[in-house]
Amino acid sequence: MIILAQVSFSQFLEAKGGTRKEDFSRFAEVRQKVADFLVCSKGLDIIACVELDDRSHNKEKDKARDAFLAEAGIHTIRWNVKNQPSKLEIQKAIGELEYFKNVN
Repeated sequence: MIILAQVSFSQFLEAKGGTRKEDFSRFAEVRQKVADFLVCSKGLDIIACVELDDRSHNKEKDKARDAFLAEAGIHTIRWNVKNQPSKLEIQKAIGELEYFKNVN
C-alpha cells in the first residue's frame, strides 16, 4: 500500500451529479479540508481516509465530513491522538475494509 499524508480534498474529490452551480457549491464545502492520511493501493486507488482526532475536532463537522467521503466511496477510519493504535490495530482496521473483501 501507499500512504499519503496531509492531502487536500481538492486533490482527490470532485462534486458531480447536479447543475454546475450545485456541484461547485457542494465542492466548496470541503475543498479546503485536508485528509490526515490516505491509504491507497499500489495503483493509487483510495482505500481509506485516516483521521487523527484531537480536542479541536467537532463531532458534528466530522460526521458531515465522513458522510461526504462515504458518498465518494471512501471509508474513514478515526483514531484519537491520545489513544493511537498499534501497528497490529492499524493493520486489522485496514484489513477489515470492504476493499480487501473484494480483492482476490
